[in-house]
Amino acid sequence: MQKLHLTPLYMKAKEAIIDMIQKGRFPENRLPPEEELAEKLGISRATIREALMILAREGVVSKKHGVGNFAHPSALENRMRIDLISDIARLLKASGYEVAVEHRNFREGELAPAIAEKLRLAPGETPLYIFDRLYLADGRPAVFITIRIPRIHVVNDIRNLPAGPTIVDVLKACCNAEPSHSILTFQPLSADAPLAEIFELPEDHPLISWEELFFDLYDRRLCYNTIVFHPRIVQLSMLRKWGR
Repeated sequence: MQKLHLTPLYMKAKEAIIDMIQKGRFPENRLPPEEELAEKLGISRATIREALMILAREGVVSKKHGVGNFAHPSALENRMRIDLISDIARLLKASGYEVAVEHRNFREGELAPAIAEKLRLAPGETPLYIFDRLYLADGRPAVFITIRIPRIHVVNDIRNLPAGPTIVDVLKACCNAEPSHSILTFQPLSADAPLAEIFELPEDHPLISWEELFFDLYDRRLCYNTIVFHPRIVQLSMLRKWGR
Protein backbone atom coordinates (compact mmCIF):
# COMPACT_ATOMS: atom_id res chain seq x y z
CA MET A 1 0.00 0.00 0.00
CA GLN A 2 1.34 3.43 -0.93
CA LYS A 3 2.05 5.70 2.03
CA LEU A 4 0.35 9.07 2.13
CA HIS A 5 2.60 12.04 2.75
CA LEU A 6 0.39 14.58 4.48
CA THR A 7 1.65 18.08 5.25
CA PRO A 8 1.49 18.73 9.02
CA LEU A 9 -0.94 21.45 10.04
CA TYR A 10 1.79 23.62 11.57
CA MET A 11 3.63 23.62 8.21
CA LYS A 12 0.44 24.72 6.45
CA ALA A 13 0.11 27.47 9.06
CA LYS A 14 3.72 28.48 8.45
CA GLU A 15 3.12 28.77 4.70
CA ALA A 16 -0.09 30.74 5.29
CA ILE A 17 1.77 33.22 7.50
CA ILE A 18 4.55 33.56 4.91
CA ASP A 19 1.92 34.25 2.25
CA MET A 20 0.38 37.00 4.40
CA ILE A 21 3.82 38.51 5.06
CA GLN A 22 4.62 38.58 1.34
CA LYS A 23 1.26 40.21 0.59
CA GLY A 24 1.85 42.92 3.20
CA ARG A 25 -1.13 41.95 5.35
CA PHE A 26 0.51 43.04 8.61
CA PRO A 27 0.72 46.82 9.20
CA GLU A 28 4.27 47.86 10.16
CA ASN A 29 5.14 44.15 9.84
CA ARG A 30 3.66 43.51 13.28
CA LEU A 31 1.79 40.23 13.59
CA PRO A 32 -1.52 40.12 15.48
CA PRO A 33 -1.65 38.29 18.83
CA GLU A 34 -1.43 34.50 18.62
CA GLU A 35 -5.10 34.04 19.58
CA GLU A 36 -6.22 36.35 16.77
CA LEU A 37 -3.91 34.70 14.24
CA ALA A 38 -5.14 31.24 15.30
CA GLU A 39 -8.76 32.34 14.90
CA LYS A 40 -8.04 33.88 11.50
CA LEU A 41 -6.51 30.60 10.25
CA GLY A 42 -9.02 28.37 12.05
CA ILE A 43 -6.42 26.42 14.01
CA SER A 44 -5.28 26.09 17.62
CA ARG A 45 -2.87 28.41 19.43
CA ALA A 46 -0.50 25.47 19.94
CA THR A 47 -0.28 24.99 16.16
CA ILE A 48 0.31 28.73 15.64
CA ARG A 49 3.07 28.70 18.26
CA GLU A 50 4.80 25.80 16.51
CA ALA A 51 4.61 27.59 13.15
CA LEU A 52 5.96 30.82 14.68
CA MET A 53 8.83 28.94 16.37
CA ILE A 54 9.94 27.58 12.98
CA LEU A 55 9.64 31.01 11.37
CA ALA A 56 11.68 32.49 14.22
CA ARG A 57 14.44 29.89 13.71
CA GLU A 58 14.48 30.79 10.02
CA GLY A 59 14.71 34.51 10.80
CA VAL A 60 11.36 35.33 9.18
CA VAL A 61 9.78 36.34 12.49
CA SER A 62 11.20 37.86 15.68
CA LYS A 63 9.48 37.81 19.05
CA LYS A 64 9.97 40.63 21.55
CA HIS A 65 8.65 39.69 24.95
CA GLY A 66 5.90 41.97 26.13
CA VAL A 67 5.53 43.51 22.66
CA GLY A 68 4.71 40.72 20.19
CA ASN A 69 5.89 39.09 16.96
CA PHE A 70 7.37 41.03 14.05
CA ALA A 71 7.67 39.83 10.45
CA HIS A 72 10.79 40.33 8.32
CA PRO A 73 9.87 40.30 4.60
CA SER A 74 13.56 40.85 3.83
CA ALA A 75 14.28 37.30 5.06
CA LEU A 76 12.08 35.95 2.26
CA GLU A 77 13.83 37.83 -0.54
CA ASN A 78 16.90 35.55 -0.72
CA ARG A 79 15.98 32.08 -1.92
CA MET A 80 19.40 30.37 -2.03
CA ARG A 81 19.93 30.42 1.73
CA ILE A 82 22.65 27.97 2.70
CA ASP A 83 21.69 28.32 6.36
CA LEU A 84 18.33 26.69 5.54
CA ILE A 85 18.95 24.44 2.53
CA SER A 86 21.81 21.93 2.46
CA ASP A 87 20.90 19.92 -0.65
CA ILE A 88 22.22 21.43 -3.89
CA ALA A 89 19.23 20.37 -5.99
CA ARG A 90 16.79 21.95 -3.52
CA LEU A 91 18.93 25.08 -3.41
CA LEU A 92 18.56 25.50 -7.17
CA LYS A 93 14.86 24.58 -7.16
CA ALA A 94 14.26 27.25 -4.50
CA SER A 95 15.12 29.84 -7.16
CA GLY A 96 12.72 28.31 -9.65
CA TYR A 97 15.20 26.36 -11.76
CA GLU A 98 14.42 23.03 -13.41
CA VAL A 99 17.21 20.79 -12.10
CA ALA A 100 18.96 17.81 -13.67
CA VAL A 101 21.96 15.92 -12.27
CA GLU A 102 24.69 14.10 -14.19
CA HIS A 103 27.23 11.63 -12.80
CA ARG A 104 30.62 12.01 -14.45
CA ASN A 105 33.98 10.31 -14.48
CA PHE A 106 33.99 7.68 -11.71
CA ARG A 107 37.58 6.73 -10.94
CA GLU A 108 40.01 5.50 -8.31
CA GLY A 109 42.81 7.77 -7.18
CA GLU A 110 45.70 7.87 -4.78
CA LEU A 111 45.40 9.54 -1.41
CA ALA A 112 47.63 12.55 -1.99
CA PRO A 113 49.23 14.24 1.05
CA ALA A 114 47.03 17.37 0.96
CA ILE A 115 43.80 15.36 0.87
CA ALA A 116 45.14 12.79 3.36
CA GLU A 117 45.70 15.62 5.83
CA LYS A 118 42.11 16.83 5.45
CA LEU A 119 40.78 13.28 5.98
CA ARG A 120 43.22 12.58 8.87
CA LEU A 121 44.70 9.60 7.03
CA ALA A 122 48.27 8.72 6.12
CA PRO A 123 49.25 9.44 2.49
CA GLY A 124 48.74 6.28 0.45
CA GLU A 125 46.93 4.54 3.33
CA THR A 126 43.90 3.78 1.17
CA PRO A 127 42.80 4.57 -2.38
CA LEU A 128 40.04 7.09 -2.98
CA TYR A 129 36.82 6.58 -4.85
CA ILE A 130 36.33 9.81 -6.79
CA PHE A 131 33.38 10.88 -8.88
CA ASP A 132 31.95 14.13 -10.19
CA ARG A 133 28.44 15.51 -10.26
CA LEU A 134 27.20 18.26 -12.52
CA TYR A 135 23.98 20.05 -11.60
CA LEU A 136 22.15 21.72 -14.47
CA ALA A 137 19.78 24.64 -13.88
CA ASP A 138 17.36 25.02 -16.79
CA GLY A 139 19.87 23.05 -18.85
CA ARG A 140 22.84 25.29 -17.96
CA PRO A 141 25.84 24.03 -15.91
CA ALA A 142 25.36 25.54 -12.46
CA VAL A 143 27.24 23.47 -9.86
CA PHE A 144 30.16 21.06 -10.23
CA ILE A 145 31.07 18.75 -7.34
CA THR A 146 34.01 16.40 -6.94
CA ILE A 147 33.36 13.76 -4.25
CA ARG A 148 36.23 11.82 -2.65
CA ILE A 149 35.46 8.86 -0.38
CA PRO A 150 38.27 6.74 1.14
CA ARG A 151 37.85 3.14 0.04
CA ILE A 152 38.25 1.91 3.64
CA HIS A 153 34.82 3.44 4.40
CA VAL A 154 33.02 1.84 1.45
CA VAL A 155 31.20 -1.45 2.09
CA ASN A 156 28.68 -1.50 -0.79
CA ASP A 157 29.05 -0.96 -4.53
CA ILE A 158 29.48 2.72 -5.30
CA ARG A 159 29.97 2.47 -9.06
CA ASN A 160 26.40 2.37 -10.31
CA LEU A 161 24.73 5.02 -8.22
CA PRO A 162 21.77 6.87 -9.71
CA ALA A 163 22.26 10.61 -10.06
CA GLY A 164 19.45 11.56 -7.69
CA PRO A 165 20.61 10.74 -4.13
CA THR A 166 22.24 13.44 -2.02
CA ILE A 167 25.77 13.00 -0.68
CA VAL A 168 24.25 12.02 2.66
CA ASP A 169 22.21 9.31 0.90
CA VAL A 170 25.36 8.06 -0.86
CA LEU A 171 27.26 7.78 2.41
CA LYS A 172 24.38 5.96 4.09
CA ALA A 173 23.98 3.52 1.20
CA CYS A 174 27.62 2.82 0.35
CA CYS A 175 29.42 3.29 3.66
CA ASN A 176 26.75 2.16 6.14
CA ALA A 177 27.56 5.44 7.86
CA GLU A 178 25.25 7.93 9.51
CA PRO A 179 26.56 11.40 8.65
CA SER A 180 26.33 13.69 11.65
CA HIS A 181 27.48 17.03 10.28
CA SER A 182 29.65 18.67 7.66
CA ILE A 183 31.98 21.66 7.80
CA LEU A 184 32.26 24.14 4.93
CA THR A 185 35.34 26.19 4.16
CA PHE A 186 34.93 28.87 1.51
CA GLN A 187 37.86 29.16 -0.88
CA PRO A 188 38.85 31.69 -3.57
CA LEU A 189 38.98 30.06 -6.98
CA SER A 190 39.38 31.04 -10.61
CA ALA A 191 38.36 28.85 -13.53
CA ASP A 192 41.07 26.59 -14.89
CA ALA A 193 40.66 25.15 -18.39
CA PRO A 194 38.37 22.21 -17.41
CA LEU A 195 36.09 24.37 -15.23
CA ALA A 196 36.00 27.12 -17.85
CA GLU A 197 34.82 24.54 -20.38
CA ILE A 198 32.20 23.08 -18.02
CA PHE A 199 30.75 26.47 -17.06
CA GLU A 200 31.27 28.05 -20.50
CA LEU A 201 33.26 30.91 -18.97
CA PRO A 202 36.65 32.45 -19.81
CA GLU A 203 39.68 30.94 -18.11
CA ASP A 204 40.61 32.67 -14.83
CA HIS A 205 37.02 33.87 -14.36
CA PRO A 206 36.32 34.13 -10.59
CA LEU A 207 34.10 31.37 -9.21
CA ILE A 208 32.27 30.67 -5.95
CA SER A 209 33.57 27.56 -4.21
CA TRP A 210 33.75 25.73 -0.94
CA GLU A 211 35.33 22.59 0.48
CA GLU A 212 33.13 20.30 2.55
CA LEU A 213 34.13 17.58 5.01
CA PHE A 214 31.50 15.08 6.19
CA PHE A 215 31.72 13.53 9.66
CA ASP A 216 29.88 10.63 11.27
CA LEU A 217 28.58 10.21 14.82
CA TYR A 218 32.08 9.20 16.01
CA ASP A 219 33.61 12.24 14.29
CA ARG A 220 35.30 10.13 11.61
CA ARG A 221 35.93 12.01 8.38
CA LEU A 222 33.85 10.19 5.79
CA CYS A 223 34.50 12.17 2.63
CA TYR A 224 35.99 15.36 1.26
CA ASN A 225 34.21 17.29 -1.49
CA THR A 226 34.89 20.40 -3.51
CA ILE A 227 31.85 22.32 -4.75
CA VAL A 228 32.09 25.00 -7.43
CA PHE A 229 29.22 27.31 -8.40
CA HIS A 230 28.56 29.26 -11.57
CA PRO A 231 28.62 32.86 -10.30
CA ARG A 232 26.00 34.09 -12.78
CA ILE A 233 23.48 31.39 -11.87
CA VAL A 234 24.03 30.75 -8.17
CA GLN A 235 23.69 33.64 -5.71
CA LEU A 236 24.32 32.12 -2.30
CA SER A 237 23.10 33.89 0.82
CA MET A 238 22.58 33.30 4.51
CA LEU A 239 20.76 35.09 7.29
CA ARG A 240 22.46 36.02 10.55
CA LYS A 241 20.24 36.79 13.53
CA TRP A 242 21.39 39.39 16.03
CA GLY A 243 18.40 39.58 18.34
CA ARG A 244 17.62 36.91 20.89
